[in-house]
Formats: sequence, C-alpha cells, structure tokens
Amino acid sequence: MAALEKIRVKFGLLITVLIAVALLSFIIDPNTLTSAMSIFSSKNDVGEIAGKSVNIRDYQEKVDYYTTIHQLTTGNAASTEDDQQEIYTTAWASFVEDMLYKPTFKKAGIGISDEEIYNLSQGTNISPVLAQSPMFYGPDGQFSREAVAAFVQSIDDDPTGNRALVWNFLEDRMISGRLSEKYESLIANSNVLNSVELRRALEENNQSSDVDFVMIPHNYSNDSSIVVSDSEIKSFYDARKDMFKQLDSRDIEYVVFSVNPSQEDIDKERAEIEVAYETLKQDDINYKTFLSRNSDLPFNTYYYKEGELISVGLPEFDEEIFKNKSTITPIINKDERFVAAKVIDKKNMPDSVYVAHILLAGPGSEEKADSLLNLLKRGESFEALAAEHSLDNNPNAPARGDIGWFTQSYIIPGFEGVFDMPLKKYELIKTQYGTHIVTVKERTKTYNKVQLAMLAKAVEPSKKTFQDVYNQASEFMSQATGSYENYIEAVNQGALVTSPAMRIPEGERKIGNFNNALELTRWAYEAKEGEVSHIITLDNDQYVVAVLTDIHKEGYTPIEDIEDNIRQTLVAEKIAKQEVESIAAKIEGATTIEEVAEKLGTTVSHKDGVTFGAINVQRLDPKFIGAVAAAEVGKLVGPVEGNIGTYVLVVKDRQMGAFYTEKDAENRNAQVTQGQLSTLGQILLNDAEVKDYRGKFY
Repeated sequence: MAALEKIRVKFGLLITVLIAVALLSFIIDPNTLTSAMSIFSSKNDVGEIAGKSVNIRDYQEKVDYYTTIHQLTTGNAASTEDDQQEIYTTAWASFVEDMLYKPTFKKAGIGISDEEIYNLSQGTNISPVLAQSPMFYGPDGQFSREAVAAFVQSIDDDPTGNRALVWNFLEDRMISGRLSEKYESLIANSNVLNSVELRRALEENNQSSDVDFVMIPHNYSNDSSIVVSDSEIKSFYDARKDMFKQLDSRDIEYVVFSVNPSQEDIDKERAEIEVAYETLKQDDINYKTFLSRNSDLPFNTYYYKEGELISVGLPEFDEEIFKNKSTITPIINKDERFVAAKVIDKKNMPDSVYVAHILLAGPGSEEKADSLLNLLKRGESFEALAAEHSLDNNPNAPARGDIGWFTQSYIIPGFEGVFDMPLKKYELIKTQYGTHIVTVKERTKTYNKVQLAMLAKAVEPSKKTFQDVYNQASEFMSQATGSYENYIEAVNQGALVTSPAMRIPEGERKIGNFNNALELTRWAYEAKEGEVSHIITLDNDQYVVAVLTDIHKEGYTPIEDIEDNIRQTLVAEKIAKQEVESIAAKIEGATTIEEVAEKLGTTVSHKDGVTFGAINVQRLDPKFIGAVAAAEVGKLVGPVEGNIGTYVLVVKDRQMGAFYTEKDAENRNAQVTQGQLSTLGQILLNDAEVKDYRGKFY
C-alpha cells in the first residue's frame, strides 16, 4: 500500500495533465494542439546553456524586450540589420548571463549591496553604463548626477511605465557589470606569485649562457626507406585524440555574380543629373528642399576649409573651389556616383572656439538673462555671476561657466552662432536647456571656408541589368547542378572564379566578404555533400551559387581526414631520430666542438646571453635553449634533436646577473593574469557546453 501511495503521489500530476490534454483534444482543433505542444519540443530550442535548453518563445520575449529598450533609449526603431543583430546578440547574452555567469558569481560568494548600487549611480564610483549614456549628459556634454536623479524622480510621474522599464534595464546592467568586475578581481588576486615561483623566475631570467654550437638542419627530402605503418598512425591519433576535436561545420565553394551598373544605366543617370545640375546653377532656389528631392546627400550646414573635402571623399573639388575660385564644379563620376558641388556661402571662421556660459531656466529666465547681461556690460565678473546664477556649475571646469572647446562637429545644438561671435563679447542663445548668456573666450586661427550644396546621385543598376545577371547565374546553376564535378566543369567553361569557405559553423553570418550570409549558411546545413544550391541573393546585389564540399560532424576529426598529416609528422620524427643517430656515429671520439665541426664538415657558431626565461622572445629553437640551460659549463653536449635541426654544443661561460628584478617578475605575472582573464569568458562557455542554434531561426 505504501508503494502504491508513492506511485500515486509521484505520477498524480502527470496523469492529471494527460487527462486534460485528452479532453482538450476533443474541443481544440488538432493543428492548434500540435502547434501548442511544439513549444515544448527541442526542435524549437535556440540554444543550450549548462545542460538547460533555451526555448524560442522565451528567446523571442527577450528580443521583444530589448527591442523596446532600444527604442526607448535611442528614440529610434531597430530598423537596420545591424540594429536587429545587436538586439539578437544582447538577448542571447542575457540568457548566458542569467543561466551561467550569475550562478557562477553566486557560487564564488560574490554579491552586491544596496549601498554599492547607490554608489554606482550617485557616488564616487559611477558605472560606465550611466557615465557613457547621452541620456544623462548635462548642457556641457558631460555626465551629470543631477540628470540621473531627475530621471529617477520622474519615474513615478510616468503613466506609460517606460521610464521605470529603462531604469530597471540600466540598473541590471550596472549590477551585472559590477559583479563581473568583482569576479575578475577575485581571479586576478588569486593568481599569486609565490616565493618558489619568484625564485625560479629570477634564476631563469638572470642566468645567461655563452655557447658555441654546431647545427645540422633537418633534411625532410623524400626517403623511401622510411615507412610509417597504419598502426603507428592510429597510435599517434589515439594518444592525441583531444587535439582533433571538432565542432559541427561545413565546407563550401561558391561563385558570385555581382550586379553592377551597365553602360546604359550610367548614361541614363548622367542624363538625369544634368537636368538637376541646370537647376542647381540658379540662385533663387531653396537648397534644402532641392537637395532632399534631387540628391542622395542632404543639405549640410558644415563649412569646409581647403583640404577638408577629402573627408567626404571629394578631394577633386579642392582645387576647383579654393584655387580656381569656381562657384560651381563640373559633374564628376566618383565611385559609381555622379557628384557636383555649388558654393552657397563663404565665411572667415576658426576651426574651434572656447565657450563659457551662464545657464538660466524656468519662469522669468529671459528677464533675468537681460539683467545679468547689463551687469556684464558694466564690467561685472562673468565667473562670479556664473557661480551665483548658472544652473550649470561644473566643479571640474577650469573657471565657473566654462564649457570648453567646440568644433562644428562637436557642439551643443543651438550654439552654432558662436563661430561668428567676436571674442569676449556676450550674447543670448536659447536652446532646449534654457536661456544661455554666452561668451567666446578663445578661438583658433581663422580660415576662409565655404558652405556647399552637394548634388549627388548614385548610379544604380536597372531592373534589366539585374535580370541579365540573374540569367547568367541561372544558366550556371543549371550546368552545375548534379555533382561537384558538374560544378567545377561549369566554372571552367564560364572562366569563373570559385571561392572556398571552410569550417563554417551553424548560424555563421560572415562568409568571405559577405557580412550577412545567413541564408547561405542555412542552405549549407540543409544540403547533402555534393549538392549545388539554388541562386542565393546576398547584400541585395550579389547572386551566389554554391556547392557543399564537405560535412564535419561534431566530435573528433575522422582519422582518414588527417591521416596524411599524421604520416608526414611521423616521417619527420623518424628522419630527425635517424639524423641524431648518424651524427652521433660521425662525431664519436670528438672531445671539442671544433673537432665536431670538422667531422661534420661545417663551422662553429656562437651565441651570447642565451636565457631560459626568455625562451619565447629570443627567436631560438626552444629545444636548443633548454639544452643550453641544462648543460654543464665546458662539457660537450649532443647530439640534441631540435625543432629545426640537430645540435651539438658546449657552454663556454655562464653569468648570474641581477637585471631581472622582483618587479619585473610581478609585471610578467600581471601580464599572464590579463591573458588568463581575456580567455575566462570562453572557458566558462566551454565548460558549460553552451550551444547556439539561433541561426536556424534568426
């Protein structure tokens, strides 16, 4: 009875679920039920972390969440491919963090207090998450604690809940960043250089040897007498099997058919821009409206000096505008784009100005600004008035009211007029922050500059051109289909270029010069070896036809795939051993390095200051350095098998210096620690066997 009761308790919930599903099947459409049950299928997993699966539904919820965060923090929808990929990556990283990193931190005893969290937002240790966010910049373009405090205080007054959503996101990022810092600090501080390691480091780096030696390079020419058996290859493979681990991947070859404008397309675009060019010559046009309708480049208020047009890829216009004094350039064809420029304004202005201000806001700010302006004109101290009245009181500014240097590219919106202001005069400027009393304290050298209206039209391939190139790709695909041999024959007949892409992991987006080749990767994982693809469109103007040349399954590289490489390695080892035996026989009886050189028909070489501790930087054969370090002074050593040759050597002298200090050893240990920390994340991912299947779905 007791056993029966245990069974009832253990399986009671399961039986209840099964009965419910059975009843639902009578009232729910079977297709709907199948769709609902598929949610729990592993086929809908986008990944696996520490043995736990990540379901596509949960992942999509994260994607939706980060899409909302992106829109709220940037003010823009995630409309570009790069934006979407960033969101997908962030969503996946959040699962890795929650399922791997945070549990790891917790096991290490790492946490964070409320006081620390406050310190990250208002204290002395401001989190980079806030410090680098433009949301919390003050009018001087610097991080403002007041802006953070104002944002937090406004959360309760936001009926949409969006501000709370953003703050929770930012707080989570701050906490995660701080936990990561603590974990890395824990790892770094545990990498202690103990007394034994320190003594060894000092000995190995301060002991140097002067050595005479003879080196006979290895001879790797074919020797039919050297045979490597299948059993030797297998023994080598089995002993080093972990070296041959491989991930699931694919090898392909592909041909690219690029869609470029035809001569007909170029002539058509030239005719169209010439019509717009005639309008550009007129003086009574609205340049902003005209360019928005006729040019790929919008109206730009920037003023260029001589030599600056290279920044927009048009150095050709420099001579025309600044030397020939032309008011309008001819049309040129540059990088498949027709371009012309017209001078619409000229100024003598500096590259940068040093600006200070008094910021006022709220009711009565304009009247107060007029009052302060009168005081300044009477000789009152600008710094004193800024300290008393300005809302921008940056304590780190050189003088009260100072904002700093502005350029045309780095400036508070609304301050553009400062480039025309005379030095040390005062003017009122209104911006989104309030009313400013502004003065230019310094400025750089002035130059003659011009403002341009740039008429630009890219030469685009026509529909006919696209169709012609597609037909070429289609004809190639028809000839290539069936086998790899057919593919190669079609490549040769068409005098085409085929490109290889090896070891492509699942979900890979970058193949060759393509940054978004996910469709090509997906095809490779669905195809059979030797299969030729359909026409795949990449980057909107590239047609690709590919063939799958090899499939590498996760596990160990099959021995037959690396048999030749192993055989070559074993042959080289046998040759080296034979050379050592041969040299040993030839130099038998020799007592000096000179006698060794004479018997081997070569000369003696010399090397000073061979140091074991610098084995990675001396550009010497490591086996040679090891033999030198172990040799007794004055004793003939060898033959020694090295990586590039066989050595016979004698240490002539050995010195113990003091140039490598404890500080050097500590710095070296710090470098090693940094190297370890750089791989820490990947080590955790490997240990948790993190698998990413998102490429199947996204």
